[in-house]
Amino acid sequence: GLIYGQIAVQLINFLYLGHYLSKLTGYSRKRQLSDVWPSFLASGVMATAIWLWGKFVSPFGLSITLIAQIIGGVFLYILLVKVWKTPGAVHIEELVKPSLVAFRQNAYRYFGVRP
Repeated sequence: GLIYGQIAVQLINFLYLGHYLSKLTGYSRKRQLSDVWPSFLASGVMATAIWLWGKFVSPFGLSITLIAQIIGGVFLYILLVKVWKTPGAVHIEELVKPSLVAFRQNAYRYFGVRP
């Protein structure tokens, strides 16, 4: 019930704020939807796949099922947004990449491991 309520609140929020955002900035609802759609689709595909994955691993116990679903969901979502090159994922990658490169270059100093 909580999930359905959260979805309804977010939909109302999107419609309400989208109206004023389009008036104030000229950022049309159609463009807003086109920007949000890839992430929404990736979330739906990931949720469906993880639900099915949970049915497959459920005989192994609740803890194993939860851990498998979390790890599988994270990796599947990252894979989907990278394959579909969603604008948000591209932006996050641009922000994180320099830090990862610097970390890799300094890995020896931190962990004694050569890159």
